[in-house]
Amino acid sequence: MYPEISLFGLSVNSYGLMRMFGLLAVYFCHMHLVKKENLDKEKMLIMEFWMVIFSVTGSKILYCLVNYNGNAWNDLLSLHLMSFFSKGYVLYGAQIATVFCVFLISYLYKMDKRYAYIGLIPMPLFNAFGRIGCFLNGCCYGKAYDGPFSIVFPNGVKAPSNIPLFPSQLAEMVAALLIFIGLYKLYHSRYRKFIPEVYGFFYSIIRFILEYYRGDPERGMIGMFSTSQFISIIVFIISIISFVYRRRMQNGFQID
Repeated sequence: MYPEISLFGLSVNSYGLMRMFGLLAVYFCHMHLVKKENLDKEKMLIMEFWMVIFSVTGSKILYCLVNYNGNAWNDLLSLHLMSFFSKGYVLYGAQIATVFCVFLISYLYKMDKRYAYIGLIPMPLFNAFGRIGCFLNGCCYGKAYDGPFSIVFPNGVKAPSNIPLFPSQLAEMVAALLIFIGLYKLYHSRYRKFIPEVYGFFYSIIRFILEYYRGDPERGMIGMFSTSQFISIIVFIISIISFVYRRRMQNGFQID
C-alpha cells in the first residue's frame, strides 16, 4: 500500500514507523498500569529497556533461522549492519524473547512479579501495530481470496498486485487487539499470574490458523507445517502444561 510515508518532508519506512508507534503504545500502557498499581516507574523503564533488546534480538535470530539460505547471515557476517538491522524481523521471535525477558529481568533485579505481568500485557498491542506496518509495506500478505474484506495491493509493493487477497495482516491485527483487551481484563482479576499462559494459548491458536491463509513464500517450512505453525504447536503445548502445573500448585496439589 504505502511502503514509504512522507512525514514532515521526509520519506519514512511505514513498517518502521508503525513499530515506533507500537513501542509508544507499549510505553503508555506500562506507565498507566504502573501508576495504577503504585509501582516504581524507574523499575518499569529498566524492564522496558531489556524488553526492547530481547525483542530485537529474538526477532532477528528467528529471521536468520527461517532465512538461513538468504542474505541475512551474509549481511551479519560481512558486518553490513545497516542492511542487517533495516530489514528482516519475525514477530514471533520478538514475542517469545519478550516472555522470557520479563521473568528473567524481574528475577535478576528482584522486582515484584507484577512488573513481569504488566510487561506482557501490551505486547499484543505492539503486534497489532506491527501488522499494520506489514499491511502498509505489503509483506506477510494473504492467499488469493475473492470474498468479503478481500484487499487488492497496487504495484510497487511485495504483495502480488491487482489480485484480491485475504487480509491476513489485518485479521491478525484484530485478533491481537482482542488478546490485548483480554490480558488487560485478566490482570485485574485474581488470575493475573496466568497471563503468560493465556497469551501463549490464544495467540498460538490464532497464528496457527492464520498461517493457512498466508500467501507469502518466505516463511519457511518444517515438514507439513510452516515455521510459525511449528512454533505455535510448541507454544500451545507449553502454555497448557504450564497452566495445569501452576494451577495445581496454586490449589496445593502435587504433580506425580
